[in-house]
Amino acid sequence: MGRTFNLPKPLFEKHSNKGVLLLHAYSGSSNDVRYVARHLEKYDYSVYLPIFSGHGTLEPFDILMSNPKNWQREVKEAVNVMKAHGIEQIAIFGLSMGGIFALDILTENLPEVIGGGAFCSPVIMGENQVAKNFLIYANNVWQMQDFSQQEIGEKIERMKVDQPLQLAEIEQFAAATAERLSKVQVPVFLAQGGKDEMILPESVFQTAQKLTQTHITLQWYEKSGHVVTVDCQKNELINDLLAFLAKLSWNEV
Repeated sequence: MGRTFNLPKPLFEKHSNKGVLLLHAYSGSSNDVRYVARHLEKYDYSVYLPIFSGHGTLEPFDILMSNPKNWQREVKEAVNVMKAHGIEQIAIFGLSMGGIFALDILTENLPEVIGGGAFCSPVIMGENQVAKNFLIYANNVWQMQDFSQQEIGEKIERMKVDQPLQLAEIEQFAAATAERLSKVQVPVFLAQGGKDEMILPESVFQTAQKLTQTHITLQWYEKSGHVVTVDCQKNELINDLLAFLAKLSWNEV
């Protein structure tokens, strides 16, 4: 008998008209930000954790079938889902690639979006380990499904050809977003792990410098790696995020 796998699912929970949209990382899923969401719920925030197209499956090549334009559209759709449930004010945050899309929508200054930010996000793309780590992720997913080493080797070689094209698209999208950050007018929360092994931690300061028209909260988690939402300082992140959210201009009903 083949093994069964519990695939990640989107999460939506309504508690009030104050909404928090949490976006996951490249090759990640809603599990990236679920721990954060569960704690925000305790403070009466409605939460929505969508899953980007191509993600959350047992086939890494599915991710390559989508693209940044799709993911950008899906963030706007997620905002509309929350609005359809009567959630009239929303803060949007994302981990890594998710943070690029969170900051992207902040540049549009939508009236329902009152703040947001990014956690360990390569908005300013420099030297990074994204391609290398994606191959490791893909290898692990295929091993889990008992593919032979020959099959995995063939898949990896194909992946090495296909994936750089998508990474180039993401990099172009990030660069375009970075150039529009001066348009952001709502408060922004930036979080960065000091031991980030995926991107250059110091790039967060370059991102902050481009946010010239708004108030920025920048938190540095010295002991944390790239996935700061589940790392050793995750509770510090949550407390800082709650403090940031509490200061936003929510309409109290």
